[in-house]
Amino acid sequence: NIVAGDEFLLCSDGLNIHLDDDDIAAILERHSGDGAKDAATALIEETKARGADDNVSAVVVRINERSD
Repeated sequence: NIVAGDEFLLCSDGLNIHLDDDDIAAILERHSGDGAKDAATALIEETKARGADDNVSAVVVRINERSD
């Protein structure tokens, strides 16, 4: 089940080649109060800073509350 507080990251391999799970979690945590778009941008910017030479895409989806 998907519940409030869940967070999903859809990304290209260009991102996860340069960032490991701990890096991704730390960036998402730092940007937990920001919008999902800002969190995705932060992930992409960090990937570029680490020398990404491939296309980098990221979408962050945050579940705030359940709507029936």
